[in-house]
Amino acid sequence: MSSEKQDSNKVTAGTSLGLAGALMGAILQLASGMILVRLISTTEYGLYNLAVVFISTAATISTLGFSSGSPQLIARYISNKDYSRVWSIILSTIIIIILCGGVLSLLVFVFSDRLSLLFDKAELTHVLWPFTLVLWANAIVIGLISIFTGLATTWPRVLFNELLNRSTRILGLMLVGFMGWGLMGVVWVTVVSTVIVTLLFCIYAWKKIPALVPAAKASWSGKELIFFSFPLFGNTVIALLMVSAGTLLLGYLNTAEQVAQYGVSMTLGRLLEMPLAALAFIYLPIATKLHNGEGISEVKELYLSSTKWIMLVSLSGFLCFQLEAEFIIGLLFGEAYQSSANVLRILSIGYFMHVAFGPNGVTLLALGARKAIFYSSGIAALINISLGLLLMKEYGAIGAAIAIAVALTVSNLFISFNLYKKTGIHPFHANYLKPLLFASLVALCVYFLMQLMQVTHIILHVLVLIFIALISVCSAVITKSINASDLETLCGIERKLRKKTEITYRIARWCEIDAQMVISDIRK
Repeated sequence: MSSEKQDSNKVTAGTSLGLAGALMGAILQLASGMILVRLISTTEYGLYNLAVVFISTAATISTLGFSSGSPQLIARYISNKDYSRVWSIILSTIIIIILCGGVLSLLVFVFSDRLSLLFDKAELTHVLWPFTLVLWANAIVIGLISIFTGLATTWPRVLFNELLNRSTRILGLMLVGFMGWGLMGVVWVTVVSTVIVTLLFCIYAWKKIPALVPAAKASWSGKELIFFSFPLFGNTVIALLMVSAGTLLLGYLNTAEQVAQYGVSMTLGRLLEMPLAALAFIYLPIATKLHNGEGISEVKELYLSSTKWIMLVSLSGFLCFQLEAEFIIGLLFGEAYQSSANVLRILSIGYFMHVAFGPNGVTLLALGARKAIFYSSGIAALINISLGLLLMKEYGAIGAAIAIAVALTVSNLFISFNLYKKTGIHPFHANYLKPLLFASLVALCVYFLMQLMQVTHIILHVLVLIFIALISVCSAVITKSINASDLETLCGIERKLRKKTEITYRIARWCEIDAQMVISDIRK
């Protein structure tokens, strides 16, 4: 099998594992949110969500951009088999992040009262100061994940960040509900579960990393790591503001209830970028390797195939949110949050635009075009904050949703334009557009049919959601928008799951592709 196919299969396997883990993590996150909103009031949930976003932002800042710089350096030295430099980057990453995370945690602890006054919410103090332990733990987890990203290993992030952390939190929340501990019980459950999982992750990394990287003498590479990561640090901060600005500005300009409404919608809206996040984790080191070793054509093939499939997976969620936002929010979080349905619709437009362009930013990053990423993130953050300041005071959560949707759209247009100008790569070919238009048209017909029939029964709503999701995922096959590369991926998945290739043959016949040639090539 060629190097290109091996890397493609590696991306498929890594993305499949990452997507499966992200899916399980998303289910656990939803379950956690559904329990949480029923344990505390809307105002308390707003305070909790504001504190969580603030601490997550601070934790990411404390990593100094290493989450982007460290994986690239590790992947580069791994490909050159320079294991001494790999170990140097790993040790430098861990030491610097532990120190920076500890210092920033101490500062937040000392100034928690003043931060609460800044948001004009005195009750926030009682949530912030215990969360300083979460800040430090999150910084360490981000550092460890960045190391495993450079080693092109998906499983640790899935196990610790997606599954173990969220499942232990659910168990803790169930205990809070049973004991009636209220908001502070929720806060301390979050702290204890995060610290325990972080300690387990550290023990795992201590044992696993030496098994992945051959032993070699390490030296201090802090200077190299900082100078390489610092240009990416600005991009990290700006990209973080894109995610966090809505919640933080709402907390400053509006009420805790509006923060809660926005937080619930963000929990659902961000599910749309889950396939892209799963892909990006494994995509960056592989795309970097392909570009360094083989050239732009292999990167283009990888980009086009990846973009189509993650778009189709996200399309199912996007169409469901547009059609059934009130039903979904009411079912998951209760009637108190149903007023945020339009917030979810607006947010889902922005996040689907983010996914529809595929891993455009990661591809530019692999090609070394870091300035374009920085500029696009800067433009997006400026739009998000400016529109937020204009709209959030009067329109609350809806204003925040409009701001981030516009910012995400403009940012991705800018990045994709730069990617096209540099490489000629874009996703908008017939095999991409046909399934997108077909699924959208079917969803529109279903919407008008539901309005005509005045559907109210819960079972019918659920059946509509399942139908839309299936149509979206299968639309590439229905419209015959499958090529040989897609068939290889489907064949690999089917052989792993069923030890057969019967479904692949049928799809190939429908799409008029020589399946035997593809399968024979895979076996080689």
